[in-house]
Amino acid sequence: MNKIKKLIERLHITPLIFAKWVIVIGVWSGTLFSAYLLYIFHDLPSIDTLEEIRRSRKVTILDNKEQIISTYGDIYGRYIYYYEIPRNLKNAVIAIEDRKFFEHWGVNIWSIVRAAVVNLKAGYTVQGGSTITQQLSKIVFLNQKKTLKRKLQEVLLSIELEQRYTKQQILAIYLNRVYLGSGLYGVDVAAKYYFGKNVQDLTLYESAIIAGLIRAPSRYSPVANPELAGHRAYQVLISMVEDEFINKKQLEKATVMPVQLNTEMLGSKKRTHFTEWIYEQVERHVLKEDKDVVVKTTYNRNIDAIASTALKNQINKIEKEREVHEGAVIIMDYEGKILSMVGGRDFSKSSFNRVTQSLRPPGSAFKTIVYATAMERGYSPDNEIEDKEIEFANGWAPQNFNKNFLGYITLEEAFIKSINTVAVQLAESVGLSHIIKTSRKLGITSPLNHDLSLALGSSSVSLLEITSAYGTIGNNGYLLKPYGIIYIRNTQTGEFIYENPSEQSIKVLSDRTVGIMQNLLLATVREGTAKKAQSNFRIWGKTGTSQAFRDACFIGYTDKIVIGLWLGNDDYSPTKFVSGGTYPTILARDILRKIEAQQPSS
Repeated sequence: MNKIKKLIERLHITPLIFAKWVIVIGVWSGTLFSAYLLYIFHDLPSIDTLEEIRRSRKVTILDNKEQIISTYGDIYGRYIYYYEIPRNLKNAVIAIEDRKFFEHWGVNIWSIVRAAVVNLKAGYTVQGGSTITQQLSKIVFLNQKKTLKRKLQEVLLSIELEQRYTKQQILAIYLNRVYLGSGLYGVDVAAKYYFGKNVQDLTLYESAIIAGLIRAPSRYSPVANPELAGHRAYQVLISMVEDEFINKKQLEKATVMPVQLNTEMLGSKKRTHFTEWIYEQVERHVLKEDKDVVVKTTYNRNIDAIASTALKNQINKIEKEREVHEGAVIIMDYEGKILSMVGGRDFSKSSFNRVTQSLRPPGSAFKTIVYATAMERGYSPDNEIEDKEIEFANGWAPQNFNKNFLGYITLEEAFIKSINTVAVQLAESVGLSHIIKTSRKLGITSPLNHDLSLALGSSSVSLLEITSAYGTIGNNGYLLKPYGIIYIRNTQTGEFIYENPSEQSIKVLSDRTVGIMQNLLLATVREGTAKKAQSNFRIWGKTGTSQAFRDACFIGYTDKIVIGLWLGNDDYSPTKFVSGGTYPTILARDILRKIEAQQPSS
């Protein structure tokens, strides 16, 4: 009271005027709050659509033999009525998500307060205070934005749902609509996908695993993180014991029973760098098409298995010794069909695609384009250029890999030995604009530096780009356009929405240039920097190493296929002396040998 008096005295107003302003402010505040509530009510979604299922398009991706690689999109199973849902599953969900479900009126105030206190103490979100009814309101009618408006709407919708539906109906609808990871909605389809069985046949432990998924479907996935899923399921079982849904003996029995994952009932949902790349293209091709689609791709399951296994094993062997943590492989045929795209060592740990999304300096692998440009402009492999110390006006003085200079040598010898000073002088003589023009003709679209370091592969390009450029040389100078989709078809009608156009390939390099470059690339494998790629069949190729050994690659081809391989680190940290002529070349050779041995390769 004394504080109010002091405030009045400080404001130089009478108590009557002060009281008047308090009333005015109170009235206006009440009016504004009432208006806000009216706005919330006006914008409140209708619950009449509660039992309607709105889902995104299902995309089924097939390999080149029309076998399922992966599926994308929302997948709902058969609607399961309350009486069909096993008691253990219902109890598991209630125990871990909303213990007072059958007692509250849609909102549990004490649960919200308790969660707020726990979260405040922890400094981050540990517990959620939402009831099952609130969760149902959110997943069906609202978005995930954490705003006051959305929270108030959630409360109002929950109260309305509780008035119109029974607890049993609400729980059944919730268990048919809740997201359970991998594009799966509802317990019916989750039981089929994770355990290969109908929901009625779930064991107690399997029910606990599914209930545990609700809080964080990706984190607690039994497929991606079986150990975490097990820990979470145990927490669910402990909660069931505390709520007296099961006893300790049942808990002990459940935890010793083996759980067998079986993800074959619904077909594969395996995600790879290739399927992610394809899915992005599907979304562009079909646009407003809202029907389910089937996509046949160029993916060769056997070749991809060889490439992905070899890459992962190689990195595992040299990771600590050579400080190499990532890699990528791309394999295509001369029609442009991408047979394998391995965008990293482990997709489950990183979905970043190092074949298409990562732009890295190809090093000396870019010299092939420099030399091809020179040959197009009349140069010959017999022409000589002096391998000598050179320095430009800006102070740049390119060095050779071994720091030595050989004097006058032919372009053929300079290419085979990957002499830097010769490549730079050749680029200066030919002209950077012509080299960039050749790059564009070969399908490289990434920005290229207009300085002489371009000759040494300083400009970053994608592995897909540089590999397809080599493929054009292997394709006798006809432009190789890489692609992964053969067709997209409407699942319901069978109508073709998209088919890869069978365009006539464009000749972008002369026969003379192609012949010369093929001889140079073959000689590089036989006696040059790529000689570790030698095999009992012909391999053409070139190595590349960027500054400070940050990138190491081999790009080449055989009579049948084209391959690009890169090793390095995502953070651009240097490897421990890994050059293109070492592990990338050896790894490419081993992959090509295995592919050659399992004919046919398509």
